[in-house]
Amino acid sequence: MTTKSLFVFDMDGVLIESEPFWRTAQIEVLANYGASATVEDCIEHTMGKRLDDIAATWIQMFNLSVDAKRWNQKLCKRSSR
Repeated sequence: MTTKSLFVFDMDGVLIESEPFWRTAQIEVLANYGASATVEDCIEHTMGKRLDDIAATWIQMFNLSVDAKRWNQKLCKRSSR
């Protein structure tokens, strides 16, 4: 019999519903780059995605001239407010 020593459980949405905070942060960061997105856009294009996928989605969709890592730093900083 194999003993399990580690389990990973995604707590997002269990203890706190964070999606509205992430959507607001995305919309505000995009606005800083002159791009406009709605809550519905975030739900359709980025809900449930990893940060690197979110950055890639918006950078491509709005042809943003920003590095994905930098965009994600701004998103994380904004979402922590």
